[in-house]
Amino acid sequence: MRKYGLVNLRDLGEDFIFEIRYASPHNFSGRPVYPLDVPVLREETAAKLVLIHRRAKAAGCRIKIFDAYRPMSYHRLLYEAAPDKSFWADPARGSKHSRGAAVDATLTDLLGRELAMPSYFDEFSPRAARKGPCDPGIMENLDLLTGLMTGGGFRTISTEWWHFDDSDWENYPLSDYDLKEFM
Repeated sequence: MRKYGLVNLRDLGEDFIFEIRYASPHNFSGRPVYPLDVPVLREETAAKLVLIHRRAKAAGCRIKIFDAYRPMSYHRLLYEAAPDKSFWADPARGSKHSRGAAVDATLTDLLGRELAMPSYFDEFSPRAARKGPCDPGIMENLDLLTGLMTGGGFRTISTEWWHFDDSDWENYPLSDYDLKEFM
């Protein structure tokens, strides 16, 4: 479903792997925050991600998505639950996720097994940093993910290896749409 310039990634016919963590208890808060497991992005951001996924598959990998569009009201809930607010955008300014222009992702092999990365998703520690010390094989996986994403029009942040912002994020407004609208 396409609405408000946003699209449900499941409707794109790609074989992304989805594990929207904030719709399950498998996240830092220990409880579901989103009422539904719905991966939504701006149409333009999603188009970039589709091309990246196709390049990943050519390299023997697939993209796995942990988070995408985050309505502002849910961002506020996550911010309030976060033990370390320095990893979170202040809800007063808004998150790039709340613009539908950020994605939290990793790589898997073609069978869906996650490639080793510096830390677990949502591990807000020094291990999650892009420049943290880690095994050369892990760095190779991270470099592949980073190269695919940045080569496809996304930017990184230093504190979370899994977080990628669409380089055009400023073109999109903050929003608080109900996730049910994208089912």
